[in-house]
Amino acid sequence: MNPIIEKRLQSIQSCLMAIINADIPIYVVAYKGAKNIDTLIEKLDSTGENCGISGVLIIESGFYVTKKFTSEGTSGLYAFVADLSVYLSSIIGIASSSLYNHADIKLRD
Repeated sequence: MNPIIEKRLQSIQSCLMAIINADIPIYVVAYKGAKNIDTLIEKLDSTGENCGISGVLIIESGFYVTKKFTSEGTSGLYAFVADLSVYLSSIIGIASSSLYNHADIKLRD
């Protein structure tokens, strides 16, 4: 095999293995759902650590709940996008400014 092609294939293979071994977050996104954020918090907390759900977004109300924080309204959708941005930045290995500074989030206990 051509050494240049072989080197490129090895590079692609190592990138794919890094992606496969990465902790991939799972988000639940629904248009309609819980009518108050406390119910959503209870449902997420009842799933346990092993199910792997990183966050839940209800588009209609803008509720966004993670194990670390909650947000409501337009800030909920913004916090969801910020979470995705942080995850993608960590995968491709670039530094980025925190989008969380612009969202109205409440840290959970």
